[in-house]
Amino acid sequence: MKLRAWATPLTIGSSLIVTITGLMLFFHLSPGLTRPAHEWLGWVMAAAMIAHIAVNWRAFTGYFKRPVALAILGVSALMMALTPLDTVSGTSAANPVPLVMGAMSRAPLTALFDMAGLTPEEGVAKLAAQGITATSDQRMNEITQGDRAVQSRIIAALFAD
Repeated sequence: MKLRAWATPLTIGSSLIVTITGLMLFFHLSPGLTRPAHEWLGWVMAAAMIAHIAVNWRAFTGYFKRPVALAILGVSALMMALTPLDTVSGTSAANPVPLVMGAMSRAPLTALFDMAGLTPEEGVAKLAAQGITATSDQRMNEITQGDRAVQSRIIAALFAD
């Protein structure tokens, strides 16, 4: 099969999926496979884009002769260069989620119960209802042994309505 037959349709299809899943993630609507689909189909989109550019190389290079196209490409390149920067401190930012999860994992369960507005008895009961055996004097990392799936179950059990 010729490159031209699939490059553009794959670019369009993967762009649609990445756009829709990106919007869903932006609005915190990420059920099921939304996040993995967005992340993995980004790779598909990159391959499709490379194939599309290869098929349309002459037209692609023509954009570098147009001032408006050059301005758009320049702004896009600048935005990509700036994405890893923390706009508050100006340094490369770490993802705060692992930092928060690590702190929660090391904290006594009573701190998590308090954050969730639960008494120690209520917190232990909510965990027991999910099949998680715990005492209020334990820390989450003692129960989970680093298993993030169990950490997620604990947090979901404690903070669910």
